[in-house]
Amino acid sequence: EAFAEFQRLKAKRDRLKGPAGHVTLADAFEMHHQAGIARGGAAITKTENARRFRRWCDILDEGGAVIDITPEVVRSFVARRREDHGVGSGTIAKDLTLLARCIRLAGIPDAENPAKLAERPMVEEPVRHHLTFERIAELAARMVEMGEHNRRLRNAQKHADIVQAIALTGARAAEFARLRRDSLEPQGDGSTLVHLEGRKGTRKFFRALTVGPEHAEVM
Repeated sequence: EAFAEFQRLKAKRDRLKGPAGHVTLADAFEMHHQAGIARGGAAITKTENARRFRRWCDILDEGGAVIDITPEVVRSFVARRREDHGVGSGTIAKDLTLLARCIRLAGIPDAENPAKLAERPMVEEPVRHHLTFERIAELAARMVEMGEHNRRLRNAQKHADIVQAIALTGARAAEFARLRRDSLEPQGDGSTLVHLEGRKGTRKFFRALTVGPEHAEVM
């Protein structure tokens, strides 16, 4: 049924005059949507695309002919998506990819497809925040200090050691819970080889990592 609907829309496009005739942006998106259903695409992708298209309609005329979408229209669309909706480069890149597919389905070849030819924005690498070993040590020292002034935190030293050990090994919660004394294998250079055991469903998996000699006391 989905494929039949896609074929019906495609035939409608082919009956119209010109390379894209009077196929509207809404028609082109519906063709893309039906093609996705026919291919058995993921439901979440279709939902995200539909939500994306509704946002487009704040800027683009869904009833306008696809053939009227020029490079100038695409540049204006990108600028307004940034200004009006506050989206970033990653979202813009996805917008242009989806728009190019819709325009292609309307009968415009890639060589003339304004969304296909549009310059893709540079997608910046996300800034990843992490604590240095020095900051982790400061955090642990602060925990111990708080334990000295609060009787409820009498196990502060143990908790501080646990925080440092988790940070140093990168162990998942379940892996850390399975750590035993024999999981730690001291090496000749003063470092410690840590054997971690995890589970995925009923399957066990193992990995090992090395903690430097400067952190041997914590381990």
